[in-house]
Amino acid sequence: MAKMKNTSCKQNYAIPPGETLRETLETIAMTQAELADRTGRPKKTINEIITGKAAITAETSLQLERALGVPASFWNNLERNYQETLARLKEEKEFEKEREWIKGFPISALTKWEWIPREDSSAKTLRSILNFLALREPRSGRLSGKTQKLPIGILRPIKLIIMPLPHG
Repeated sequence: MAKMKNTSCKQNYAIPPGETLRETLETIAMTQAELADRTGRPKKTINEIITGKAAITAETSLQLERALGVPASFWNNLERNYQETLARLKEEKEFEKEREWIKGFPISALTKWEWIPREDSSAKTLRSILNFLALREPRSGRLSGKTQKLPIGILRPIKLIIMPLPHG
């Protein structure tokens, strides 16, 4: 059976959904004031959404759908993707501080066996290791010393890579 490769591409910047709203308004030649009137939202709120200072709520997405003819699900997905990207970027910034923790792992073996994808940064490699081990964060378990908290079941796959079973 062919192994699946991770081909997903995550952007390293976040685009606020208000930018798309601004472009939409420009395309249909509608002003922020007119959109505020059509949605019943304050002009300040529309401006804050466009400048990325306020989120598009579910209620606002329904109002945008009625005013612009663009489905509410589109606006909700833009907001969800934006918030997820912001969280991912924040996490990666924190993970960059944990480079030492991943040095105890056989990264080349884990990627060779395609248990984790080959990544272009230590933060992404750390996320892949945490996902593989089903850990929330690096501090929730260590592989050596007094801080070892990982259950044996999680350690077995790594032991198999480090010390393969003898061929008989």
